[in-house]
Amino acid sequence: MSKITSALMPTPRRTELGNELRVNVDVLSHVRDLLFDPNAVNGAVVRRSVESFLRRKLARAPQRGKGARKRRFLERCLATAKRARRGLYVCYGRSDVDHTSNLIENVNGRTKHHLRRVAGRASTAGGPIESYGEMLVPVVVEAKLHGSVAPLRERVAHVTPEAYASARVRLKNLAEPARQHRSVARQPAKFLAGLVARARAGLEAARAALGI
Repeated sequence: MSKITSALMPTPRRTELGNELRVNVDVLSHVRDLLFDPNAVNGAVVRRSVESFLRRKLARAPQRGKGARKRRFLERCLATAKRARRGLYVCYGRSDVDHTSNLIENVNGRTKHHLRRVAGRASTAGGPIESYGEMLVPVVVEAKLHGSVAPLRERVAHVTPEAYASARVRLKNLAEPARQHRSVARQPAKFLAGLVARARAGLEAARAALGI
């Protein structure tokens, strides 16, 4: 039993990692409180509050030793806050723009890095927008306008199995060119080797047919 207990005891490295994570979560929690302050009505003020808080924490962060990891974390947080300036603070003081919602996050998640996806430079290539974006976007907009998915469910309930199978074939045909492009972009040597092998096989078949 003592061996099992000693095996389950946290090592010093795990204890350090736990402390680092706790400090980082505390930083993110404070940033969240600043962003979602119910009394905030001015985006510029919120932006200054967030960036000033991160700069103060960064000024006190160690530059060497174990604390250097915390400094790198704060540097990434500040860089992210600066990149988000243009679109993050426009919702303050405007009743027609939500801070966030499940629908907004869903749309953002499905459209994020779309250019990287279709160019085959991301591990998430072949996402929903590329495969069936022309169908997804109108559905999301309609759900937002109605405030409910009930009309969409009613329409889907009348879709026949034949129409569903046809739609699946259409989606596959839409995604196939992009899939091939990603395959070539990721493994060009394999693609070229396949071309050479098929060309040689064609030549051998032609020679055999001609008796050469």
